[in-house]
Amino acid sequence: MAKIITRQEIRELLNRWQAHEVNHGFVYDWANERYGSKRWDTEDEIVDQLLTELFTLDMNLTTTEDIPHLLNLLTVPQGQIGTAMALIRDYTRTIDLKSRRLALAKDPLYGPHCKLAK
Repeated sequence: MAKIITRQEIRELLNRWQAHEVNHGFVYDWANERYGSKRWDTEDEIVDQLLTELFTLDMNLTTTEDIPHLLNLLTVPQGQIGTAMALIRDYTRTIDLKSRRLALAKDPLYGPHCKLAK
């Protein structure tokens, strides 16, 4: 039987990351262990989307700056994935990716993805 990843579990992970109790590598590894695994399932489509966001945090250059946005996604009611996707789209348009690429270029996890688009 698959273990369920809950909204509360995602919230606690994000809060720990925001409090610097864990780092982005830990969060990425946590998501990588669970993403696409038959041993894990998600509580709902919002948790599934958040798991995807954390699994791709290296490619998307997701940092602690984005945690308030990610926590906000947890407030979207079940069954409203369209609302969550619109929030993600609108938020990502506000990110200064050029500055992030420069700031994260030497980080072992983010660095390889900073060179893809100049």
